Amino acid sequence: MGAMKLLPLGALVAAGLFFGACAREAAVHEGVLLTAFRQAGQEGVLLNEPLVMHFSAELDPASVTRASARVVDEAGRSIAGHFEVHEAQLVFHPRLAMRSDLSDGGLRPGERVNVELLGYPAPSGIRSRSGTLLAQSFQTSFRVVSEQRVQFLDESPDRAAPLVLESYEVGTSEPLQLTCDEPLDPRSLSSDAFELKRFRAGPPPGGNGEGSGWFEMIPLEAVLIANSKEGARIELRAMDDTDGALRPRTLEPGEYHLWVHEGAAAPLDLGGHPVRSAWALSQLPATLTVVVRADEGGSRVHREEFLSRALRSPAEVPGVDGTATWDGTGVVTVRLPMAAGDGTAGDVLLAGDSTPLRAARGDLHAASLLVPAGVRLDLSDLDGLVVLRAQGSLRVDGDLFRSVEEGLAARDPDEAWGGWYGRSGKFDVPKRTAPIGYAGVGGLQDWIEAAKLRGESWTVLVAGGDLFIDGSVTVDGPLLLAAGGRMRFSGDVEAREILTVGDGGGVSVNPAPRRADLGFQRPVSNPLTAPLRVGVLSAPFRPGGGDLRWRSALVGARPGAGSVDLRFLGERPGPDGHIETVGPVEDASLLDRCDAIRLWIELEIGPGKSWDPPMVDFVDLRWIEEAGQ
Repeated sequence: MGAMKLLPLGALVAAGLFFGACAREAAVHEGVLLTAFRQAGQEGVLLNEPLVMHFSAELDPASVTRASARVVDEAGRSIAGHFEVHEAQLVFHPRLAMRSDLSDGGLRPGERVNVELLGYPAPSGIRSRSGTLLAQSFQTSFRVVSEQRVQFLDESPDRAAPLVLESYEVGTSEPLQLTCDEPLDPRSLSSDAFELKRFRAGPPPGGNGEGSGWFEMIPLEAVLIANSKEGARIELRAMDDTDGALRPRTLEPGEYHLWVHEGAAAPLDLGGHPVRSAWALSQLPATLTVVVRADEGGSRVHREEFLSRALRSPAEVPGVDGTATWDGTGVVTVRLPMAAGDGTAGDVLLAGDSTPLRAARGDLHAASLLVPAGVRLDLSDLDGLVVLRAQGSLRVDGDLFRSVEEGLAARDPDEAWGGWYGRSGKFDVPKRTAPIGYAGVGGLQDWIEAAKLRGESWTVLVAGGDLFIDGSVTVDGPLLLAAGGRMRFSGDVEAREILTVGDGGGVSVNPAPRRADLGFQRPVSNPLTAPLRVGVLSAPFRPGGGDLRWRSALVGARPGAGSVDLRFLGERPGPDGHIETVGPVEDASLLDRCDAIRLWIELEIGPGKSWDPPMVDFVDLRWIEEAGQ
């Protein structure tokens, strides 16, 4: 079967959504129908407008993944946000921006956005709770509102919710936290709206020595650290500008007054309404007390620099094409082997027929590749080197079989191949058909080309993302498995010998795999035909001590030609004694009463001219110990 293409979305007609004639034919069968999607083909979709899709049956939430439901820009990069399933509705909530230039939001002004839903015949498509596939794959697009006055949907159009000071007592190195029960327009946030003063006795500096007291003005930096439909959070950080450059400072213990101005500098909600402080009616400032926390010593900081693979969690990130590279070199990044190919065959489903491989002369270049469960794919009719490549994920859920040797009739059908090879006198098989390396060859791609020229009978599986074998791979010749992400062999893998390149592992592998002395060659230019999204989780970080209050983390990252999405998971003891997971959240300070924190990192890069993958260099986790309060 060739590449599976998403079809253009038709127009809204009558009582529902009718999908008309398409430029390319696609298989359709009776299944779940998309009955309505209001934003299809629209111009001027608001920046925080939920995308609501209605279906003819209740959906299985587990079938909605980053592979089956995608919202992407014109370059194929995923739009930041999250999906929610509400019975027969699928809702995408785009991420609200926190920067004043709106660059970190999910939807950006004026851009065209594509919505793609995967359906029949892809087994990984959207399904109903009864297991029925979406009847057909669909694609539509819309245009985001351009620069104009109304760009946001305001769910409280009458007035703005007030700003509330989270605590009237703060530590010397803690920022002041203001919360609002609705999201804010990040373009309206200005440090000039906030004023912090402290009364000091005696004459002011530089005065004539007279006066009983004066007010010290303390510069504040206002940063929007959370912004969603649930509300917003502003962090006010005390700064020092004695040398003309603003730098963070600690506050002396004592009493301070906080003003929130209501003039032109006042923050606005999404409907343009000025946001007032909760104490504005008193026409007095908020009085707060700065204290030295018991055992605080300022904020504690742990810098994670990704220098140890032991701090990487073995858990898989759901809905991605592969595992991000965290190999102890000091960064988390995307590792795409040149040997993963050019992806020209698109998304390939090998359903029991080796025709696509024969047409590709034994070297298939896919964007993603799947041998589905229940399928037996026999490649015995192919001679020489056989290579199955995928730029994204490569999965063998069914059975892949290949026989390249002679005399196999002597093997009992119920006998494992590895055991049959090991019995002396049954068949004289050398340890390997040829040395894994050739003169002048050090990389996997060069080795594949050299093995072709030599007529080797290796079977090679290469994934740019993850390589998973949950079914079986049975080869009487040599087998080489490689992945830029993770390899997992939970099914049966048998071959004359098995060599791996990358992170291998698993069970039911006979004989035990050995590492090939080959490296991954980087692409010279960007070969991707579809976006590649990879992810990784960290192990839990537990500072210990008393009660913790997490602060916003500092992240050192470079998006390159892609994007970086870093979130945080919290862990805390549940009422039944089990560990309870909180999140993921975009700001670590939102993890309430969590004694451990984990990093959830996702990186994405799409097709382009240059290979400049995103990377994360460090994350500073910050917290305050509140023991003794």
